[in-house]
Amino acid sequence: MNVTRVLNFQPGKETFLASLINFIIFIANWSLSVRRLHDTDRRGWWVLLWYVPIIGQIWLLIYFLLPTKKNRWNDRLA
Repeated sequence: MNVTRVLNFQPGKETFLASLINFIIFIANWSLSVRRLHDTDRRGWWVLLWYVPIIGQIWLLIYFLLPTKKNRWNDRLA
């Protein structure tokens, strides 16, 4: 059984299940990004930079690659 049959995929038409899966992945990604920013002692609002074309994504990539340090949200290091 292939995945397209399970999701009843038709080109150009998204199913409810596919939309639900996309939404769950979006929320999980958003949550992990905010937690990683907190690990670098940045506020979660920085994740909105993702929507600034090119510069925002490069900026966030740099923040995500910074080492973990003590922060205001959690005293212990990850």
